[in-house]
Amino acid sequence: MTATKQPDYIHKIEEYRDNMIEDLKALVKCASPSGEPEDGAPFGRGPAEALDTMLEIGRREGMAAKSLDGYAGYIEFGGPAEVSFGILTHLDVVPGGNGWTHGGPFDPVLEDGKLYGRGTADDKGPSIAAFYALKALKDCGYEFDKRVRMIFGLNEETGEESLDHYKAHEEIPSFSIVPDSDFPVVSGEKGIMVFDLIKYFGIHKNNGPDIVSIKGGSAANMVPDHAEAVVKSVGDADKFIKRVSDFAEITQYAISAERDGENVKITAEGKAAHGSTPWKGLNAVSVLMQFLFTIDVDSEEIREMLDFYEYHIGHDMLGERLGINLKDDKSGSLVMNVGIMDMNEARVKTTFNVRIPVTMSDEDVKSGIAALLTESNIDLVERMYQEPLYYEPDDPRITKLADIYREFSGDEETKPLVIGGGTYARQIDNAVAFGAMYPGDEDRMHCADEYISIDRLVQTAKIYAETIYEFAVKHDESEN
Repeated sequence: MTATKQPDYIHKIEEYRDNMIEDLKALVKCASPSGEPEDGAPFGRGPAEALDTMLEIGRREGMAAKSLDGYAGYIEFGGPAEVSFGILTHLDVVPGGNGWTHGGPFDPVLEDGKLYGRGTADDKGPSIAAFYALKALKDCGYEFDKRVRMIFGLNEETGEESLDHYKAHEEIPSFSIVPDSDFPVVSGEKGIMVFDLIKYFGIHKNNGPDIVSIKGGSAANMVPDHAEAVVKSVGDADKFIKRVSDFAEITQYAISAERDGENVKITAEGKAAHGSTPWKGLNAVSVLMQFLFTIDVDSEEIREMLDFYEYHIGHDMLGERLGINLKDDKSGSLVMNVGIMDMNEARVKTTFNVRIPVTMSDEDVKSGIAALLTESNIDLVERMYQEPLYYEPDDPRITKLADIYREFSGDEETKPLVIGGGTYARQIDNAVAFGAMYPGDEDRMHCADEYISIDRLVQTAKIYAETIYEFAVKHDESEN
């Protein structure tokens, strides 16, 4: 095995354990969900601070580092100017969310060998692992025949502008890995579509209980863990609040109600999860809507809205009720997540994030749902679409990366994956998502108490060090 022949850079990573923890803590403390643009910070102050912190870590270790107008940045080290090996990560994160029991989302805590904090798994932890992999080879004095460039995006969770800016101003590596997914290696990524369903309201009658507002969710690609509605003109408020309590007892959902001036506010709590795996969470919007469906409302338009959600969305995660239950042999079924709901007196807007099988497209989704929307007087507004990515499992790059993973993990069973998650691999030529989630490990990306095991952090750095060695370091001819 290569790792047996060249043990020094693998052993070197063990020496970095404490430094890796401290640098990752510093990154997590940069609260970096995308925010309001500022001068030099097009995605908000948090992502800009995370980039500055990461670039300073690179400079500290004697590597070249550059910010690209605050849109993206990179650290690089190695060989000839005309050739490069890329490592694409992102430093923005999803919002912190609720329910943290180990520190806070941006207050990292090390407990029982795990570092808790938003971004520890997605994608700041893997970024640190890849950086220290490069540092180990540098510190051990290896000669690189490719220049290794770590590229850092700053709005991967919400859009494509960061990497688009990089591509417009900098070279594209000849081959790249993206440490933002799963081991052993990802051979395909489903297409991703984000769209709004919008129903506009006319003039309501307000003689009986009516819904003033609904709000839930903060990102299309997160399962909402909180949602609330305000209901007015409920008559006997105590009786209505008891009705909510009875619903909670029957369903075992965390839903409650309280007086809010002359109105009643209903609050539903769910469980956050990544939008590509909504079955790992509990959608608070769907819990709330399930209750609201049971009440009488005076507005026919609101009744239509409640009926549409109950009969055509509900807790469905495969798009069956909407008529978009697409599937293929290469990647399986479409996956659907209701990420955000926002209702006011003028309209209700529901934001969906769907993962589309690799042989299909957004047009298949739109055509599947078209007739239903026409009948219901609902508009579909497409906000984003990313085409799928697919490599055959026997592609030499896929097999080589899988072999490196197996060498260091001992896992000979797990095959290359097709995932519903989206990574930078689909946004740039010749890129493959590679790690850093291990088969069978708990996945708390986009959830409260997100964490990374320090042992896994170190193991991942070893895997990436071997990857850089295989793809970018000059090899002695006697090794071949």
